[in-house]
Amino acid sequence: MIKTYLKFLLSRKIVTVLLVLPALCLAAKEKCKVIITASDGAKPYELVIKKKGADPKDSELRTKLESGIYECNIETDEIELLTVVDFGELEKRGRTSRTADFYVENGATVKIHFDGNELTVESDGPEFLKRKRMKDAGKEWVNSRISQLGIEPGNLTEAQTEMLNKEYQEWQNEYYKANPMLAFLLDLANQVSNFDITNHNLASLLDLYHQCYESLYPGNSAHAAIKAAEGDNGLQILGRKYHSYNAYNSDGAEVNISDYLAGKPTLVICWATWCLSCRKDAKDIVPLYEKYRSRGLNAFSLAREFQSAENFKVAVAEDQNPWQCLLDLDDKFKIFNNHGVSSWGLMLIDADGNIVASGFEWSDIEPALKRLFPD
Repeated sequence: MIKTYLKFLLSRKIVTVLLVLPALCLAAKEKCKVIITASDGAKPYELVIKKKGADPKDSELRTKLESGIYECNIETDEIELLTVVDFGELEKRGRTSRTADFYVENGATVKIHFDGNELTVESDGPEFLKRKRMKDAGKEWVNSRISQLGIEPGNLTEAQTEMLNKEYQEWQNEYYKANPMLAFLLDLANQVSNFDITNHNLASLLDLYHQCYESLYPGNSAHAAIKAAEGDNGLQILGRKYHSYNAYNSDGAEVNISDYLAGKPTLVICWATWCLSCRKDAKDIVPLYEKYRSRGLNAFSLAREFQSAENFKVAVAEDQNPWQCLLDLDDKFKIFNNHGVSSWGLMLIDADGNIVASGFEWSDIEPALKRLFPD
């Protein structure tokens, strides 16, 4: 079926596509023409055009550039951020750097060129050009900052890289504030839709959204995604209050998490019975937890399980970890999505219910623990 479809696309070279996206109207309002080419001898495995954050295997917009050029007209109900990615390489090697973003907007012509391991994008769309100006200004800022530090770009230490990333995020936030653009709104919607526990800049982006963007681009679906992320049953974001939610206890009864916070600093441990490394990591942090438990640290764990709670009960009995164990079965309560993890993760909540640390390693939360429990 797909091979037949591909032959049809490549034989015609031009195909018009209506991207059917959730909650969109039938009448298209935005469109762009996409032209993909490649340098002589440069052949991708299989390029796929998809909505940002969507699974590439679900897209029918794909080409191997066997004819040297691929063209398509894309229409959507609103300005959309799309991605072109070498899905063939991703499947073959498990990773790819061959990826680039563009917008479906205002009748734009989008030119994508494949050369070696690089995909470059040009567009005459106004929102794309705004974003490009920001990226160019950002590169200049980074180069200038590295020059100020007197360091060769390839010789940055881990600490310097971390400092530079933090400073760049601050610079970018100020740029977004001074130069309103749809790119900020769409990028923020993508970040909340694909939330990751290590996204430690999200709270500041949401603050910026409320300061400058909440009333801009009215009607864009990004606003609804952001509102849902901040709702009572929304994302557990570093620097924000820890939302209450329900879970199952070890007896199978539905309980509310507020009963387990105990009004004092609390360590939240996400894990899964089918993740052997998660169980090992939990065992490894027991002595570290015990060190702070004697000073008043509370803790509970959240297990992700599917179909049956039996494996959960067996694992809890075998591991005998010194904290209360709760369960989300078949993702009923969306606990792991809202914590930004698929299995393992750690969060630290202070006595006032604020998330003060999050990550995958004990080292991600211990600095905050030391501030809460100074020697």
